[in-house]
Amino acid sequence: MQKRKKRGHNWFAYILGIVVLICLGIIAQQEYKIYQLKQEKAATEARIDALSEKHANLEAERRECADNKIVCYANGTFATKLINDYTAGTTTTAMQTFNPLCCCGQNK
Repeated sequence: MQKRKKRGHNWFAYILGIVVLICLGIIAQQEYKIYQLKQEKAATEARIDALSEKHANLEAERRECADNKIVCYANGTFATKLINDYTAGTTTTAMQTFNPLCCCGQNK
């Protein structure tokens, strides 16, 4: 049998190694992008939770203000604002109306 001569360098192994390194670099870059997306998702979910809580507070305040407007309208429409002073007979005085709700937008 004849012995084969070694041909110097094994170019196939070098090229294969370079291709593997390039592929590993691309995979590492994609993994880093996935990591960044997960971080952004977590931050976005935290902002959504904060905005949901703020929206709930604003909705409660809006309903409170709407209720206060109804009470003020009812007091202004159905309760007489001026009544006759029976002792003097000719003058009128302002009547106090009752509003059980706190003023709109103020903390109780």
